[in-house]
Amino acid sequence: MDFEIRISGTRDGEPLTPAHLDIDEWITFMENAKNMLSPDKKERPKITARVEEGSVRFIFTTIPALVIQANALLGAVKESKQLTTLNLKQRESTRFFQKFANKHQLTVTLGRPNTLKEGLVIDRQTEWEESNPIWVKTELFLDGKITNIGGKSKANVHLDTKDFGNLTIAASEKYLAADKKNRIYKQQRVRIELMQNPEDLSYDFKSARLVEFIDYEDIQKENVDDYLAQLIKKSAKDWENVENSEEWLKEIRGYE
Repeated sequence: MDFEIRISGTRDGEPLTPAHLDIDEWITFMENAKNMLSPDKKERPKITARVEEGSVRFIFTTIPALVIQANALLGAVKESKQLTTLNLKQRESTRFFQKFANKHQLTVTLGRPNTLKEGLVIDRQTEWEESNPIWVKTELFLDGKITNIGGKSKANVHLDTKDFGNLTIAASEKYLAADKKNRIYKQQRVRIELMQNPEDLSYDFKSARLVEFIDYEDIQKENVDDYLAQLIKKSAKDWENVENSEEWLKEIRGYE
């Protein structure tokens, strides 16, 4: 099934054609199209692409499920003027198309080729109604290499992770001073607190704070049930004013 992203307008005083696009523009459009169709699938289905004239028509072919889902989400965006129904990567791609349209005074249209007139149109007049993001405190276990500990004015730990890159994690000066183990340039597991957006499950790593270092030799000794009981007890007060937690979570995450 096909999905189309069409760019229309003029460049250099001429109607836009594929020949007017720079190679970097081709690459970024392909990457953002992939994120729009398959934003969170590590083992995604095959997506093929071709470019046709008629302004510039990027046409992507993949399994019907991906096209139908993306088209439905874009329909919801068109109706609501909000990006909250989209996955984080889909939001970033949509904002990329908007910045591109604004910068070059072009129009970008996304949707099914046979019903593109009903698709999502993005141009210089496009505005999204942004809702205030909701953040909740959560905990996360991370593995990585510690590259620095301390700080003159603000105590922190620098952790080089595989999944999230280099992180600066705030820490208690008292906790670091009491730690007798040399952890610099060694692999380490840490437990941190940070804020997470329950809508798209993204993390705000600027809010990360060290709870504790976890030594690998102690991991097998940890009682999972006791740890979960501690988390439940700790978070119970945050749910006191929520009458129906399941319904609240469904609403936050945009479920029907």
